[in-house]
Amino acid sequence: MFIPAENVRFKVYLSLGSNIDPIYNIPKAINYLKTLVSINVISNFWETAPVGNDGKCFINAALLIYTNYSLDYFKQKIIRKIEADLGRIRTENKYDPRPIDIDIIIVNN
Repeated sequence: MFIPAENVRFKVYLSLGSNIDPIYNIPKAINYLKTLVSINVISNFWETAPVGNDGKCFINAALLIYTNYSLDYFKQKIIRKIEADLGRIRTENKYDPRPIDIDIIIVNN
């Protein structure tokens, strides 16, 4: 889905990370997002060490998307649904391993 930049409400940069089956989960999350928003750029993937636990390394990616969804709706209804559909279970320990983590890192400029 491509939406011309002049017709969108928000330019959003997302970070995606996974240390549970990342080679499956990150592309799956990207494909899911492609059905809902306009993805303009997908970074290369990179690896980072986990913080706060001794788990497996994370594979990460960044996306530039365009959307007309409100940011609250996008976060609560789209990001959280994708994470849940891919098996993410939120716990009190924010450092637990996870199949997918999607964060909004920059909005507009």
